Amino acid sequence: MIRLALPTLLAAVALSVTPALATQLVLQSKQPYWIVGDRDDDLSRLCSLGRFNQRIDNQYVARFGGEHGEAVLGIAKGTGLNLYDPNHASKPKEDYFFLGDGTSECQVFVGGRPKKKLTPPGASKSVPVNTGPAEAAKPAPPPAPAPKPDTGASPQ
Repeated sequence: MIRLALPTLLAAVALSVTPALATQLVLQSKQPYWIVGDRDDDLSRLCSLGRFNQRIDNQYVARFGGEHGEAVLGIAKGTGLNLYDPNHASKPKEDYFFLGDGTSECQVFVGGRPKKKLTPPGASKSVPVNTGPAEAAKPAPPPAPAPKPDTGASPQ
């Protein structure tokens, strides 16, 4: 009976020593995930190679639950918070959003850069990032009246 209890006890102790990691939800939106910023090809490549990643996978997350572009992205800051960056590719004023971190398909989206037109994944045409309500088309002003021809005769 002691022999059976000992492995169980050791397994319980090993599990209790493992630190519990909590996920902190930083952002939740019904928008598609790619609105967070531009996809950076160079950082995405570094991420796929294990050279630009989250220190703790999904410690901070952004959850996007819209009809299109549903995903949970891990977050790291350019200041170094939760960021593994041995090549020093980060910038302090940027935020990094990771999709598929730890895989060869890793994509890094960058927040904090000037907005550009983004192309949603799978789309071939760029769409503006900050699309607001369309302005109503203003009617063209009426044409100026044409000058009357001068006939040279004076009115009587």
